[in-house]
Amino acid sequence: MKVLCFWLALFRLISELSVKTCATRIAVMASNSSGFLSSSRVRIFLLRHGQTDFNYENRLQGSSNKSFLTEKGVEQAAGARTFLRNRTKNGAIQIGISFCSPLGRALDTLAVVRSGAAGDSFGPSGCPPPQILEDLREIDLHEWEGLLAKDVMPEGSELDEKWRHRPHLLQLPQSEKFPFLELVDRAGRVWSQMRSHCAQKIGLSTPLPGDTGNGRGKQGAEEGDEGKRKVEEEREKGTESTKQGGEKGTCAVETKGQRGGETEEKPRISNQEREEGEGRVPDVLVVAHGALNRALLLTSLGLNAEHFRKFSIPNCGIIEIEADWGDHIPQATKWRFCYPEEKKTDWSSQTFFDTAADTASAQSQVV
Repeated sequence: MKVLCFWLALFRLISELSVKTCATRIAVMASNSSGFLSSSRVRIFLLRHGQTDFNYENRLQGSSNKSFLTEKGVEQAAGARTFLRNRTKNGAIQIGISFCSPLGRALDTLAVVRSGAAGDSFGPSGCPPPQILEDLREIDLHEWEGLLAKDVMPEGSELDEKWRHRPHLLQLPQSEKFPFLELVDRAGRVWSQMRSHCAQKIGLSTPLPGDTGNGRGKQGAEEGDEGKRKVEEEREKGTESTKQGGEKGTCAVETKGQRGGETEEKPRISNQEREEGEGRVPDVLVVAHGALNRALLLTSLGLNAEHFRKFSIPNCGIIEIEADWGDHIPQATKWRFCYPEEKKTDWSSQTFFDTAADTASAQSQVV
């Protein structure tokens, strides 16, 4: 009898321990499934489009779709492609997911980046087809779009002062919109959209609360639909001019190699960069715009529109962000400019490299 009681007690103890272990494992699995990449860091590369004819003329583009890449813009995109290709060859970059603005200048830049001969390490196989997100369009400048900056903001005027120094207070005269506040708000939403797409692709997360099925939360859905309609209308209007090109440039997505021979840059990469590329989830490439990419960086740093003029992004400039992406907006742990070479900086956990020259460039930059 005593032996039977002993075995019954032992069986009960083992059963209780098994239940607790299973409960613990279930809790851990639930925790991991609710947080995207909860145990891994993610790297995000923000690439601005190449120079356009509007950039050349200092004309406000906003979210209009009437500008096209100049010849210099195509060359800049080819340079960004070379940079990304060389680091892909060496394993420092592993682009697994890409996103792009619906505007022609961004799509054409990405087309150059993804161009290449069969077997190229950074052709279509090295950079996957993008998810086109309407909310990745450039800042909405409404009645100012297509106009010269000097005509709508005369130097020394109140509008010029707000544009350069206090963009969060800039209100457009006719539409009475606050474009920079709207942009930063939209940047927060588009981070959620990209997170949902990444989660679905990698399969490490459940949908976010409030998602409508396309990665966009209920908040701002109506505004996003309005932006989508605007982009589609502008795209139709701009198709003819995009195909025709102009004296100062062309939208044809040809690389320097197609125009007479590209000299391949010899890959130079440090052991640290190579090691950083190993054992991580696929990197994310976002091809968009100067103001929009700045807003994405601001929100990942937990900053608002007041800090918008602290730095500038040149055409085809690339910002690299390392972040924990467990919530709607990734929390950047460090960031840097990684391309072009003259803009390159070391990793920083600080908010900005607040130099007088960079701030002055940001204050005058036209979007």
